[in-house]
Amino acid sequence: MLVSAFQKLKQKIRFSIRLTVVAVFVLATSLTALIAISLQYYFSEKMALEASVKNFNLATGSVADYLTGVNEKSENTLSVMVQNSSLISADSEDKSELRDVMSEIMQLNPLFYALYVGYENGDFYELINLESSEIVRQQLQAIEADRWVVIHISGEGAERVQHTHYFDQQFNLRISQTKSTSYDPRERLWFKQANSTRVNKTKPYFFTHLQAPGQTYSIKSARENSVLALDVSLSSISEYLSKQQSKMSSQYLSELYIYNKEGEIVASNQQKNSLLLPRLEKLPLTEEQQSVLAKYPYLSVSNETNWPPMDFSVGGNPKGYSIDYINGLAELLGIKVTFINGFTWSEFLTQFAKNEIDIIQPIFKTPANEPLGLMSQTMATLPFSIVTAKGSTPVVTMKQLAGKQLAIGEGWSVIKVIKEHFPDIDIVELPSTKAVLDAVSQGRVFAGLDNEAVFKYTQKQFFMMAFSTISLIVIATIYYPIPYIYCFTQRMQRLKT
Repeated sequence: MLVSAFQKLKQKIRFSIRLTVVAVFVLATSLTALIAISLQYYFSEKMALEASVKNFNLATGSVADYLTGVNEKSENTLSVMVQNSSLISADSEDKSELRDVMSEIMQLNPLFYALYVGYENGDFYELINLESSEIVRQQLQAIEADRWVVIHISGEGAERVQHTHYFDQQFNLRISQTKSTSYDPRERLWFKQANSTRVNKTKPYFFTHLQAPGQTYSIKSARENSVLALDVSLSSISEYLSKQQSKMSSQYLSELYIYNKEGEIVASNQQKNSLLLPRLEKLPLTEEQQSVLAKYPYLSVSNETNWPPMDFSVGGNPKGYSIDYINGLAELLGIKVTFINGFTWSEFLTQFAKNEIDIIQPIFKTPANEPLGLMSQTMATLPFSIVTAKGSTPVVTMKQLAGKQLAIGEGWSVIKVIKEHFPDIDIVELPSTKAVLDAVSQGRVFAGLDNEAVFKYTQKQFFMMAFSTISLIVIATIYYPIPYIYCFTQRMQRLKT
């Protein structure tokens, strides 16, 4: 029955030769067009990719030449200037000759942010180039007519003051400002690392006077024992990357980054994309409270560079939960905060003991740390964790680490506690959490200890996932408390209250 019905339908439906020819022509044309479009898309994509690679190579070469030029100009400038010992002598009270030489150099090298001298007696003289970067003028609150800023620091103890002078192109003075300061160049990284044989270059850190990141080149005068230094703001390098991007039409090169050998960002053409926190309204304060705050015009606060997500820096910019917390408090009280970074934890402790830093953070609230200064309330609570290579025997108690090597951050106060309660553990101190993870992954140590959140953030940041992480609540509850707090110097008693 079905066969007969199909035969009848076949007899009724017939196609003419014209319709068949047209249908075949349309089908062939469509297939040809589809193939041609596909091939065009493929080769266009390939050409675009090749053009992007070519642009990238050109940009890489240009940036490499630029950075090489910055290094060479900086090193040559300092090497020549330091030979003129009379120019940077501490005995010379008139700094006009030094100022004129510095200004000529920076006019020839506009990317230099500042040239300065740190003297053996603690005095400091700096000339700042306001045209080195757009951010410099904004940060120093200079007007359009200003061209140079001179910062001169002298005096001892409570009488130590900073004089800031704003000049135009011809060094006509517009305004001068004077304030007390505890800034001592002899305690700065660039001063300590300087030597008389070659120019030293620091890692990116936060410039104290600019409150923006950069790098410092420095060299020591063998005759005068003073240090001549030169700053390059990272914003100028970022601006150069932005100019490179504007020259390229390729969609594949919208983001440019410079990394150091540790995999950390040094500069980028991208605008800051940090999470914008809500603005906080200043607290209503009594006259007595306002008079107390007036005695503390600014606070100097420690900032580690490598302890994310709590306290770290990106390209020298302070970041982290504790940094946001401090900025929020400062906004509520209407006070200014100066972050200091580029130092190790041990160096921060030394500076804090000398009252060179007002607040050191974050720090454990322990009986051993209480003599350091005034303890705040708990800022955060983080459990410790043990990290081992995947495939290793899971560590659930500290006793399992007896006879094995355990990596911990350099200078951590928990080291003393572990040595006291677990003397059979061989402790290896390393400079950062990443160094701890590297040591574990390379088999140089059996395990590493840090806070769980820090381990997880660092592993994600550097794509280091081949680890097993186990929380050790036992350390926190029995041997060691885990609240993190801010520690104030004794002279901050009234402000802390």
